[in-house]
Amino acid sequence: MIARALLVAGAGAAAAFSAHASDDPDDVSAEPLRSRPPAYPAACEPASMNDAKRERVAVMYDVTRDGRPQNVRVRETSNPCFNDAAISAIRNWEFEPRRVNGRRRAQEDLETTFVFVLEEETQALTFDARPLKRVPPVYPAICMRRADNLETVIVSFTVTEEGETADIEIVDSTNRCLNSSAVRSVKKWLYAPKVLDGEVVRRPDVQTVITFQLGEGNPAARRIRGPFRRELSRIRRDLSKDGDPEQALVRLQEIEAKYGADFSQAETVEFYYMRGVTRIGLKDYRGALDDFRTVRRSGAINPDADETLAKYIIQLEATIAAQETPDVDADAASVEE
Repeated sequence: MIARALLVAGAGAAAAFSAHASDDPDDVSAEPLRSRPPAYPAACEPASMNDAKRERVAVMYDVTRDGRPQNVRVRETSNPCFNDAAISAIRNWEFEPRRVNGRRRAQEDLETTFVFVLEEETQALTFDARPLKRVPPVYPAICMRRADNLETVIVSFTVTEEGETADIEIVDSTNRCLNSSAVRSVKKWLYAPKVLDGEVVRRPDVQTVITFQLGEGNPAARRIRGPFRRELSRIRRDLSKDGDPEQALVRLQEIEAKYGADFSQAETVEFYYMRGVTRIGLKDYRGALDDFRTVRRSGAINPDADETLAKYIIQLEATIAAQETPDVDADAASVEE
């Protein structure tokens, strides 16, 4: 009898995206250049053909920028006897590495499944789901207020027979405020569906790590929409003419309701700084402190402005501390209005 191993080759099931990615990223997944399937292990051969079964071993691995597999490990197996053969095969493969905008990049969590059979002829190759279009998420400005510089959301989903995403769930998140944005992003992704023994099938349990990073990383971060700019300018002009801060705050809330779900980082700076100043006029020092901290954490201001903002934050913190300590003269730590 002839022992053969069927190769089930697949591109990566996991991906990482940043909120700083472009709207149409040129992201080409790693592909095998040299990929020989493993031999059927003699130690695993059954006593007779009547006892032969199709055995599957799903192997996950990373591919370096140089196209070398590493961190090879078994994700799922129908028979551990075949695990070493599957792992050894992957370790000897060579890859064309992942390319993002033409540049080589490492790629994590690729997956290949080997099907080991005892028969005369090998069967059709099987391909895992492969990404075709992955839309990066929007970083909601409201989430920047209490965000670290780097936040991650792990999303699990199914790739349907049509290559669309379904059954989207949050597996883990460092900031729950970002979960909805991550889910909205994944809903727009498209895949080449999984092909199993020549048939298109659903691919469950695909996982993606989405990274949200503060900082002015792309032109979209500097965008300020015309209507947003005009509305904010009118409020600023009215306040400079002894306008009513309470009315200004109401108008700012209306702007936040209209544009806040997708503030750019430049708009975040403009909006929260204006609202912080307005809240100081209303002696809402805690609210102003939150707003100024949001501006500073956005990472989208120049060093001189950041130094000035830091002084405001120190003054606000001192004023709030003085208000909470009855024996301290609050006027000694007043904030410049």
